[in-house]
Amino acid sequence: MASVLLAAVSVPLSNAITCTLDKEFNVGNMLDQFEEIGVICPDDLLRGSAPRVSEVGSFWKNRMSNLKPGSVTEIYIHCADDSPEVKTFTNSQGIWSAEAELFSDPKTVNWIKDAGDYHYQLPAFM
Repeated sequence: MASVLLAAVSVPLSNAITCTLDKEFNVGNMLDQFEEIGVICPDDLLRGSAPRVSEVGSFWKNRMSNLKPGSVTEIYIHCADDSPEVKTFTNSQGIWSAEAELFSDPKTVNWIKDAGDYHYQLPAFM
């Protein structure tokens, strides 16, 4: 179902987490199986979070500034608001909220678009 939905909106199907696990831990022949059905596996997956809210911007900009030319990189972030509902299931809501603000800020979007000779595929809403 997910692949049908993604195809309908012209988004390639990717499974970065599984691809990364297979590369890092050699958990089987998943990469071969994915290639057969057209699932994209990025070369790199950026994941993790800054240790403090005040460091979210520098954390992600530093990581994105060091991307390898010619590689496909997927960025995995948690976006959430700093609401009471989110606070009920995580103590990371401040960092998640800061990530949402960072990646939806037009200045960040322009920084990404203007960053060197890289090709960035941003979601349509950006």
